[in-house]
Amino acid sequence: MKRSKNTWIDEHLPQLKDKILITLSMEGCIPELQGDAREANAKGGLGVYFGDKLEGLNAIGIDQAFGCMPLYKKRLIQSIENGRQKLSYKEVTYEGQPVKHVVDIRNNPIQFDVWGWDITNTSQDKKHVVELYSINRGGTLLYLFYCPEVFDVLYPDDRTHYGFGREHRFLQETVFAECVYILLKTLNVVPDILHLNEGHVADAAAVIKGDKTFSKTSVVYTNHTVVPAGLERFYINRLTDGDVGRARYAMRFLQDDYEEFWRKFSVHQDGQCLIDFSKGALELCDVANGVSNEHALATQTLFPFYERKVEGVLNGSGDTWIMDELLKLELNQMSPSEETLIRVSEEGKALSFAEIKKRTAGITDKDGNVISEDGVTLDPDLPTVWMIRRMVKYKSQLPVLKDIIHVICANKDEVIDTRYGRMNGLQMQVVVGGIAPEGSEEEGWVEEFVSWMQRPDLRGRFVYVPNSDTNLLKMQGIGADICINCPMPQQEACGTSDQRSARNGGINIATRSGGPLEYIEDGLSGMLVGPYENDGDFYYNAPRDILGKLIELSEMYYNQTNGDSSWLDMKLQSYLASSKVTAAAMEQRYADIYSNVLHTRKSVLAIPIREYRKTQYVNEAPEFDLLRRQAASNKLDWDALLRSWSAFSDPHQGRNRELENSNLLGDEQQSYLKFFKNIIFPVLPDTGSISGNNRVEGSLLLFSLIGKYLELMKNDEDSETVFNSSFTNKQMTIIEFMLKELLDIYRGGATLKQKPQENEILQYTTESKAIKQLRREITFNEEAYSSDT
Repeated sequence: MKRSKNTWIDEHLPQLKDKILITLSMEGCIPELQGDAREANAKGGLGVYFGDKLEGLNAIGIDQAFGCMPLYKKRLIQSIENGRQKLSYKEVTYEGQPVKHVVDIRNNPIQFDVWGWDITNTSQDKKHVVELYSINRGGTLLYLFYCPEVFDVLYPDDRTHYGFGREHRFLQETVFAECVYILLKTLNVVPDILHLNEGHVADAAAVIKGDKTFSKTSVVYTNHTVVPAGLERFYINRLTDGDVGRARYAMRFLQDDYEEFWRKFSVHQDGQCLIDFSKGALELCDVANGVSNEHALATQTLFPFYERKVEGVLNGSGDTWIMDELLKLELNQMSPSEETLIRVSEEGKALSFAEIKKRTAGITDKDGNVISEDGVTLDPDLPTVWMIRRMVKYKSQLPVLKDIIHVICANKDEVIDTRYGRMNGLQMQVVVGGIAPEGSEEEGWVEEFVSWMQRPDLRGRFVYVPNSDTNLLKMQGIGADICINCPMPQQEACGTSDQRSARNGGINIATRSGGPLEYIEDGLSGMLVGPYENDGDFYYNAPRDILGKLIELSEMYYNQTNGDSSWLDMKLQSYLASSKVTAAAMEQRYADIYSNVLHTRKSVLAIPIREYRKTQYVNEAPEFDLLRRQAASNKLDWDALLRSWSAFSDPHQGRNRELENSNLLGDEQQSYLKFFKNIIFPVLPDTGSISGNNRVEGSLLLFSLIGKYLELMKNDEDSETVFNSSFTNKQMTIIEFMLKELLDIYRGGATLKQKPQENEILQYTTESKAIKQLRREITFNEEAYSSDT
């Protein structure tokens, strides 16, 4: 992407000009790589986004940015044999590719010695040698970690690594975390912003933030999916045969704060302990976002423990997906004419049809017969509908097409029986492609689509294209007259296939959700269907609604010969609307997120904690609110049962079971939690025992101390209280400090979001039977001492 001398950052957010931004991902589409080398490193929408993001950062003028990701050794290949998909892996070479060894001051290639566990013997560690490469991705530097024994395939599972796929994936993500940390230490770089893309890379943030050198670094976390496959969770029973300590050690947290970070990642569920990378990312980050407004709301629902607002930042698509002539016009700030769009569409269509012909040559049906020796040839004069995307249930290619494909492909003078009545054909062509997960139900979809190519009513009008990859995604972008994007309700985070089509003047049919809802205007710049309340509603109505839109578009396309300009008008409006979903536009939206989080982080670091607690108006001091949230995430745990912050979490025991069985946890406990959540998040004492009940008793004891303290303060603001108990000196110091801070708030009159009145504070401290029992162990001695002590 071409940049002007005076960048968008210079004009709008100059405070970001010299800030160091590091963005992390486990995959990325790197157009500068060719062939297999490019395809080994990207699998889905996250990879496409990450490559485009690096381009967008440069386009708006964030010059101190760089990315980090692994460099993989093998790429996935899909072929069609006997009507079924066959998956295999092919080794990749990077010789002749534009990747370079990163060298030290002596011009020696930099290598890292990184320790990771042995996946075949998880009680042992193994040293891995990681080579450091770099490449220029759209003007932004991208560091690549090359270690073939670890980063062999993208997203390993038990089919790629029989019996230990999840263990290998955990190894990849923990080794990646170490690589990022060692890289920063080697380069002597302290980033202002660390941007996590998906929870897969959350361990890197934990390792980095465990080093006080990086105290100024803000963390931004982008969740890219709400589909379970994208939420990285590992069962400790499988990873280490239930050895929690070993699993925690494998995360490579730095020694000083390893327990604190472990609490952020560990989860108890159904009697098992899990490591949840998405939870870790949310508890580490300063701000979290989804990739569309709808997805942000879905993410908020998916993670109810995350109390801050999840921001919505709409995805965008880069310039590598656009036809050259359109890109030249865009760089010169010119819009194409309708005649230009016609010519460019014809050229794109010709290129994409040639690719289809090449890829379909020699594929065989279920009987072993060659479907087309030279490949399928499509008609350039027919409007062509494309659906290239991963073959997974929520993308819903087969459910949408199965009852309408015959009428879509029939000639206009043919009358066809459909489940919606008799109607004329639409005289269109349909292109489908996508790889199904091995062993999945969707492998049957591939078989069905291949069989359609042999049906007399579809032959030559429908084609399934094997080995879907980033190049085929580009062919859809430049060659589709119509692109259908129809995920099931609340399943697609954003969707970018429609963006690439719109940027080339293609017309989209999309569900009224995710990204399309934010830039497509139904009937003007594309077609929207839905929304659908649930899966049943979708399956019943979406095929009919999409067929209705295709009927309209078929009429518009064929009426061009009668002087009707509706088709070309919509193509032009689709192209113009896509200005909102360029990579540069996406990064402008992220720049606002970066600017806000830097301001808040700077304020938190600059002012002592006591000054924050004396702040009079929290709504005018967001940094104070951030400080409270950070204190909560560091010292308290969210409990789903009570839907509040808990002070007695214990990773070695089931918290929910403890809550259900403990006779101490009545109304007073919920009041206690409410008190801490709404008034103050203190540093809580640790009783030093693994026992969860000791944590409960310690928490209630502390609660009673606070209650007694406030009662005394109610009667005499000048009186101070110190106390004796069975706590150790260190624990007493912590409690005394906390009570002193509480006094400062009480005297300073800090206005919190839900400021309680004095009588409400006392109500929280109402003595119950459990409190009275605990209070017998406490003796109070009133003693005056200086407020500056």
